[in-house]
Amino acid sequence: MYADLRYNSRIFPCTILGVGHTDLENSHLVSNEQFIGQFLSPSDRLELFKKFDPALKTLKSLSRSARREFIALGAKDFEESMGIKSRIIFPGPIHKLAAIAARKALEHAQLEATDIDLVLVGTNTPERQYPSTADELILELGACQNPFGFNMNEACTTGMAAVFTAAAMVRSFGFRVLVVMVDKATRLADRGYKRRNLFGDQAGAFILGPGQVNVFRFFAGGIDPFVGNINTIVQAKDGFEQDGAKVLAYMAKEVPKHLRSTFEKLGMNISAIDHWFPHTPSVRALDRLHARLLHLCPDFRATIHGDVARFGNSSCATTPWAISRAWHAGQLKTGDLIVATAFGAGMSLGSYGVVVS
Repeated sequence: MYADLRYNSRIFPCTILGVGHTDLENSHLVSNEQFIGQFLSPSDRLELFKKFDPALKTLKSLSRSARREFIALGAKDFEESMGIKSRIIFPGPIHKLAAIAARKALEHAQLEATDIDLVLVGTNTPERQYPSTADELILELGACQNPFGFNMNEACTTGMAAVFTAAAMVRSFGFRVLVVMVDKATRLADRGYKRRNLFGDQAGAFILGPGQVNVFRFFAGGIDPFVGNINTIVQAKDGFEQDGAKVLAYMAKEVPKHLRSTFEKLGMNISAIDHWFPHTPSVRALDRLHARLLHLCPDFRATIHGDVARFGNSSCATTPWAISRAWHAGQLKTGDLIVATAFGAGMSLGSYGVVVS
């Protein structure tokens, strides 16, 4: 990567050259029954089963038929309480997961890894702080023309922040940027079955570069750490801790206000959104958010994308993964306005809008 700033006064229009995502449904999709029987620790499994038989003391006392019955009850409980039916669990290192989405984006853009100037990885679950996941991804892709790379982190809002940063690098320097949002989110909650069943592993990738027109219409976001918000979601030794009720209340109140305010500033009606890609912690959270959004913005008509029930909450990868999936499925048409929205620790909240070209 090289930029001579002495003579660079041009603003480059930024376009999306290619998109990619992990497509692991046929190989790594884990049902609730499989999750309980194969992935929960014995202690977590016992805690879950005691919901249905408080007198249960040990798993060893259960017959095979009783064990199957308890697993079925647990699977039903997962679905009824949070709406989660299954999730992706990827066994390999995170840069391998990122590489799947990156290669698909490169193929879509008809580019080679050596055509990339900058590799930007947004993730909350790196295996280590350094070498960064971006460094390992560059090695994995064989991008040998000296690209620069680094990681970004802003909890579940990381995807929005990473795309904003990548677009700014394109507009300022004309770089081709591979931006990958990837999380092995099943690592975010290593303790307790009540949280572990929520998460899945995914990656989504965009390749941004200079084009004839600027496809990004807006970036909007902010952080509200006041009135105790800074401690609503915090990193812990074995994942994270959160005030779940406060997170849901914040999401239901602030996300609709954020979208309404953004479109008022744009001088546009919110009905202009054709496709909305929200970060969704759970099915219950999405239902509550949608109801509140329709109450505050009755003109909202967008198609809502995401399948947290089938694939789990994949943290910062949720929105870019869903955008790429819809794009490759032919659901996004030229001229459509798509909006991605995410919120997370801080409390942070942000959106960006793109016109499909």
